[in-house]
Amino acid sequence: KLAPKPHKILPHLLLSDWREAKPCLNYLENSPDAVRPSTVVVLSEVIGHFERHAAWAKQLKVQGMREPVELITDLGMIAPLLESFKALLPEDVGQPDCQWIAGAGAG
Repeated sequence: KLAPKPHKILPHLLLSDWREAKPCLNYLENSPDAVRPSTVVVLSEVIGHFERHAAWAKQLKVQGMREPVELITDLGMIAPLLESFKALLPEDVGQPDCQWIAGAGAG
């Protein structure tokens, strides 16, 4: 009988808009480390709300959130984050092409 290969979860990002960020993070709070994202990216499109969202993100670290939370105001801002994220991927999985997202926020 063959034993199943262990399932290896690769580093991953959680991308959420502001409305869904808190429910997602509440769910992750009790999740095992293996499924927690390496970074959380929250889209805060309403310019007038950005300061409030930034204060919330800062409080997350104080409350024990281990993953970094990045706030962006436009999807086009995610391209540099994805480029730096590629360094976390093991060499044996290849390197994803992150170019597709670069124009996503240009709408």
